[in-house]
Amino acid sequence: MIDYQNIFQRHYFSNHHHEAQNLEKYLSFATQFNECVLLSSFEVGATFILDELLNFDESEKFTAECRYEGQEKSEQLKSFLCATGRSQLKLTFTHEAVAADLSANIRSERSIIVKSASSTLAILLDLGGAHSMINSLGVFLSQEPKIAEKARWYRSSYGRQSDSNVMIQANGRVSEFQALTVMMALSEVKKNAN
Repeated sequence: MIDYQNIFQRHYFSNHHHEAQNLEKYLSFATQFNECVLLSSFEVGATFILDELLNFDESEKFTAECRYEGQEKSEQLKSFLCATGRSQLKLTFTHEAVAADLSANIRSERSIIVKSASSTLAILLDLGGAHSMINSLGVFLSQEPKIAEKARWYRSSYGRQSDSNVMIQANGRVSEFQALTVMMALSEVKKNAN
């Protein structure tokens, strides 16, 4: 059972409190990516990639591939992108194993891999399957600090470390409830694997 007592004892709720910050640190360490930015949902991360990242550096063309295990998850993202007037043509959809079991205890039902001609620029994971109480939680991973900072500005309001320009800001903040629930679920999987 997950203990939310510390959150209630604070007598206020915020987004990106210690729980979210700790989850970002944990995922960064576990996946070997220097930068981790949590987003309230996979869809918020996908819109960030489409709105900001694919147009980030005009000198280099990036490609994005969405990998998914279940058809329902693919259709859910396509419907969201269509409803918000975003082009689905910028994403290639592939039904295969998701981008990497980046760590033995981190698994994602869908991902988006953003590549340049020479390397992987970023990976977006959906940790919604980590616990039955979490429908979706976007995890944006990159080795590029400028790209991660752009994601922090996109999600709005917190965690920013420097200036960055974004076309739009989303309400993409992760609550302490989401973060604690996913952290406890990942800890349980790790404990059971050992």
